[in-house]
Amino acid sequence: MNVQLAPLIALQKLDLRIADLKEQRRRIPERLEASEAPVREVKRVLQEASTSADALNKERRSHEKDLDAHEDRIGKMKDRAAQLKTNQEYQAHLFEVELANKKRGEFEEKILLAMEQIEQTQRTITAAQAQVKESEALFLKEKAVWDEKDRVLAAELAEL
Repeated sequence: MNVQLAPLIALQKLDLRIADLKEQRRRIPERLEASEAPVREVKRVLQEASTSADALNKERRSHEKDLDAHEDRIGKMKDRAAQLKTNQEYQAHLFEVELANKKRGEFEEKILLAMEQIEQTQRTITAAQAQVKESEALFLKEKAVWDEKDRVLAAELAEL
């Protein structure tokens, strides 16, 4: 009786091995997906930093336009100084010019702040680009390993 069961036991072992191989092959795409997650995350960070840099550049240009317009107003105010007739008008005019110069300082401060933020964002972008290259290289190595394992499993499965 044991002689009759031996082929069935061997067949059962083959079936179990085939099921195991199929399960291992089924998990490979999941593992590849998990291996690719860091690459996607770093790319997302890079995209956010690039978007932020674009917004900061627009903000800086806007402040520069505001400063230019303000400089034009200051120039017109200074031209108007020659037309003033009384000392009181002249004192009021000097006060207006002083206020305008303070406001110019505020515009310049905003521009400098924006430029610092842009510089910081550019450093983040550079670091993120290096990370993207590194994580993509690591992912490609892992993908090659998983592809090779899949090929070996497929060959063994075909043999069984």
